Amino acid sequence: MTKLPRTWSRKGRCLRAFAKTGSIAEAARAAGVHRATVYAWKAGDADFADRLAWARIRALDALQDARVDRAVGSGTRPIPRTGAMTGKAALRRAIAERRWQQLAAAHFRR
Repeated sequence: MTKLPRTWSRKGRCLRAFAKTGSIAEAARAAGVHRATVYAWKAGDADFADRLAWARIRALDALQDARVDRAVGSGTRPIPRTGAMTGKAALRRAIAERRWQQLAAAHFRR
């Protein structure tokens, strides 16, 4: 079995993280490189640029799914990490989730 060059394993981690988060900064952090490196890969490698475009589409689809879930009410419950969340903890978690979704929506509108 042939091994991929080390840069492609980092590029793969970057693409997977970008498809999940939609953030170049988060994707670069997951790959262990600087943000500028991701932009350099994009400028210098047409295959990577195409895959990054597809990853962006996947991230946008995930955001749209989250927005639809939120609109129909299935995404409004706080998710407990350990045990049931009640009272102030549940309220803080719901507020944090709502803020994250607003920030994500604003990020993808750009």
